[in-house]
Amino acid sequence: MAKQIVSLSDRELTESAKTLRSNIDFAGIDTPIRSITITSPEKGDGKTIIACALAMAEALADRKTLLIDNDFRNPQIAPRMHVRGSHRLGEVLNAKVENFMDFCLETKTPNLYVLDVGTRRSDPVEVLSSRKYARLMSTAMQVFDFIVVDTPPLGMFIDAALVAPKTDGVVVVIRSGKDTPESVRSTLSQIEKSNARVIGAVLNGAKRKHSDYYYYYYSSKDHKTKRKSTRRKE
Repeated sequence: MAKQIVSLSDRELTESAKTLRSNIDFAGIDTPIRSITITSPEKGDGKTIIACALAMAEALADRKTLLIDNDFRNPQIAPRMHVRGSHRLGEVLNAKVENFMDFCLETKTPNLYVLDVGTRRSDPVEVLSSRKYARLMSTAMQVFDFIVVDTPPLGMFIDAALVAPKTDGVVVVIRSGKDTPESVRSTLSQIEKSNARVIGAVLNGAKRKHSDYYYYYYSSKDHKTKRKSTRRKE
């Protein structure tokens, strides 16, 4: 199956990404949120599309933004964003980085850069738990205004729970009509056990009526999930 190319020319995707960006800003009204981990309960929930769209929305808001592909088993960011470079995340971890920007791939969207995961690994837990990875995230925070990290589904792999505490919060992408309440609760529980903050969740693929467009955002503060919904007419 061909990978879907991400573009904000799609009006619904543009509007949902802007709404998500605004909700994240609102959630960080006391302490600004500058880095987000994106995950989902299962494969096929659309988390990578949401990660790309959010990163684009942040960049178009005049924030220097880095989109990091942390799916070592099934990297998708680079082909979706139409970028390719000689430097990859693994090289950043193993090299003495004098200029972090040399490892970041510039995209067609102004202010948006990609850090490609590069070589696939079957078990990246050791990498994500390492001091080198923590230093990488710290360096990225010094260089960029906003960071979006795309991770594997937490219902399948533990990676997101290792990355999440190194960012300011987590957004969980839930596929309407696909993910079960049990899988969602399990995902949220794993995130909270990792001492990471659940910022909210995006309900992806919700059915629309006529010209109505529905976008759901579940905000969370102090690990207590509340539900908000906004309805937009085209």
